[in-house]
Amino acid sequence: MDEFASHPLAIAPNPFRKPGSPSKQLFGEKGILGRSTSFNEPPDERYRKKGLKVFGGKIKSLIDEVIPSTLSHHIHNASIAVASRSVPRPDAPLTKFPVSLDPMAQAKLYAEVELMICVTANQFLVVQYQAYHISVESVTHTTKFWREKNRPQVLEFHFDQATQRELIQANMSTVQFHGRYNGNNVQANSVMQAWNYLAKEMSVRTFCNPDSTIRKHLLDAARVLEMLGARDATMEAFEDHRQNTLDAMVETQKLRDEEAELEYGIPKKWEPPVGKHEPDFNPFD
Repeated sequence: MDEFASHPLAIAPNPFRKPGSPSKQLFGEKGILGRSTSFNEPPDERYRKKGLKVFGGKIKSLIDEVIPSTLSHHIHNASIAVASRSVPRPDAPLTKFPVSLDPMAQAKLYAEVELMICVTANQFLVVQYQAYHISVESVTHTTKFWREKNRPQVLEFHFDQATQRELIQANMSTVQFHGRYNGNNVQANSVMQAWNYLAKEMSVRTFCNPDSTIRKHLLDAARVLEMLGARDATMEAFEDHRQNTLDAMVETQKLRDEEAELEYGIPKKWEPPVGKHEPDFNPFD
C-alpha cells in the first residue's frame, strides 16, 4: 500500500479541483482502474467483467427499445397504405349540384347585378328622402355607423346594399314602394327578407355557386329591383343578363348529359328543366 500511496499519480493534486469536491481514486485497493499502476498488467477481473456487463446491458436495452418501435412504425405505415388503396379518400367529394358557370362568368354576373341593385336603391332613397319619407334620425344613425367602421365617404346614399336595405327597413312605415308592392306590407316584407339573405350571400364571393343558387339569386334580385322602381333600361339590361345566364346553364347541362351518354353508353333523352323559360310564379297574385 505504501508504494501506491507514494506514486506520483496517486498523490498529485489537481489544480482545477475545487476545495471540498469529491474525487475518484484511479489506482490502489479501491481504485477504479485496478490495484496495479502498471499499464502492462491488466485491471482486476471483477472491474473488467462489471464494465462489460453494464455496457452489454445498455446495448440490449437499446435494441429492445429501438427494434419494436421501428417494426411497429413500419407495420402502421403499411396498414395505412393498404387502407388507402382499398378505400378511396374523400379529399375532393363530388358535388350533386351542377355548376355550369365558370368563376369568370359568375364574377361578371354578380358584379352587374350588385351594381344595378346599389344604383337603384340609391335613387329610391334620394327620392324618398326628398319626399320626407326618410327620417333624419335614421340617416344620422346610418352615417355614424358608417364612419365608426372607418369606411370611405359616399355620395348621397351610395352605401353597400346591406346598409341601404337597413336604412329602408328602418323607414318601412313611411316609404312608398313601386308597383304591386305599394301598400302591400306582406309582399314588401317578403322581398325585404329575401333581400337580406341575398345581400349576405352575395358578400361571400366564392364564384362557384351551383345553378340552383344562381337562379334563386336572380329571382330575388328581380323582385328587389321591381319593388325599388328600377328604370326601364336597368330592367331590360337585367333581363338580358338573366336570360343569357339561363341559356348558358341549359347549354352546359346539355353538353354534360351528352358526355355522360358517351362515357357510360346509356342513351338519355335530354329535356330542359321545367319552368326554365316560364314567367316567375308569384303566390300573392
